Amino acid sequence: RRRRDMPNYLLQWVAMQWALAQGCTTYDWWGAPTDLDDADDGMQGVWQFKQGFGAEFQPHVGAWDYVISPVAYRALTESLPYILAGMRRLR
Repeated sequence: RRRRDMPNYLLQWVAMQWALAQGCTTYDWWGAPTDLDDADDGMQGVWQFKQGFGAEFQPHVGAWDYVISPVAYRALTESLPYILAGMRRLR
């Protein structure tokens, strides 16, 4: 509905301006396609969004979860798809 207003652009721009004012010299977007040339990678749209701001690809080791409570972690990871599906239906 409000996608044409592109609120994510404003959010990122304000965050970058704040980081710059705090003396930061880099802004980590956290996440990109594994292969930048793979048009089928689901992260391509995200990468194109980031490139619109002049992002440069800096490969790093992927993120890992540190599990403190295996029971809670399993409950979350198994229920999260259902929670997200429910949230999408509420739109």
